[in-house]
Amino acid sequence: MRASILTILLFGCQNAETFETPTGLPEMSWPEDNPYSADKAELGRHLFYDIQLSLTGARSCGVCHDPLRGFTDGFVVSIGLYQESVDRNALSLLNVGYRQQLSWRNPELVSIETQNLVPLMGDDPVEMGIDEATLEERLLVSDIYPALFENAYGADEVTFNNALKALGTFQRTIVGGNTSYDAWLAGDSWRLSATAQRGLDLLNSPELGCYRCHGGTFFESPSDESGVVTDAHSYANNGLYNVDGEGGLPEKEQGLIETTGKAEDMGRFRVPSLRGVLNSGPWMHDGSFLAVEDILDMYARGGRIYEDGDLKGDGALSPYKSPLITGFEMSKREKEDIMAFFEAISDSDAPIRENLQTPFCIEDFYGGYTNEPCIPQLSFE
Repeated sequence: MRASILTILLFGCQNAETFETPTGLPEMSWPEDNPYSADKAELGRHLFYDIQLSLTGARSCGVCHDPLRGFTDGFVVSIGLYQESVDRNALSLLNVGYRQQLSWRNPELVSIETQNLVPLMGDDPVEMGIDEATLEERLLVSDIYPALFENAYGADEVTFNNALKALGTFQRTIVGGNTSYDAWLAGDSWRLSATAQRGLDLLNSPELGCYRCHGGTFFESPSDESGVVTDAHSYANNGLYNVDGEGGLPEKEQGLIETTGKAEDMGRFRVPSLRGVLNSGPWMHDGSFLAVEDILDMYARGGRIYEDGDLKGDGALSPYKSPLITGFEMSKREKEDIMAFFEAISDSDAPIRENLQTPFCIEDFYGGYTNEPCIPQLSFE
């Protein structure tokens, strides 16, 4: 009996798999019903970049979440399967496994696996347009997927649910740490420039108060003056619009109010992480900023103003704007310091990390892939 228990324990230890997180990031918390395995992540990588996951074979998850575009698509707003506007800017998937809120305006979406149903099967707009039966049929007749599913789950496990779990596993491996800032925190004092240190001090200063929304390890959570995170969830109206003089937003995207129905949630959208922010533009929920410097100017003003046109209005005067956004003075040098710090919290290796690249041959510039496995060739010409 004792020998049997020892054998079980040893077998379990030998087969346990752990995911190595980069310097500066906490240990990843994996779902109990979807623990990490390298084979599952590899299956998920194939699924993530495979055009077969879209009904017409025109798109993949990787088209809207391209590593070389900060795991976004680089567009103002994303485009659906039939070329219709999605109306929202594609959120970066960098460090998505650490997030508790996965949508711009729906706090109920807290599971990556459940969130994946939105782009895969949603019909307003249609992003991928696939259904369970069609996807399972395609995977079963594939030359590569039966073996990949067997490696990850065992024989006869080619199912839609297992595909969702594999996608979630891969997405949790999209992590970005190992930055100059992380090395500095770990004790390498020379890794953070004096300019970037001044930028950090500004973000944490009471005058700018950026930490009130962008605190914590990922610069995305409300924090107090001592740096302690006070709430994992954060949605805010940051004074982008005031189209009717009463705090109104453009009709197509109005924020958390569309989920809760509460008037005070008008214009409140998810506060994004600042890690990798320089690589994930355009910015804001509607992609209406093309430069991070312009965003800093907006916060310094206390909100954005449109002098004329359909969007005419002063967001700084919106009654729904967060009381934390009051405006501040900022010199040209101070703006440069903040930009230097943003550079210091960017993981330059994440976009080219081998395990995050497509396993398929890139066929054209716009993201079309053949479904023949190959070593991806990145061109910088």
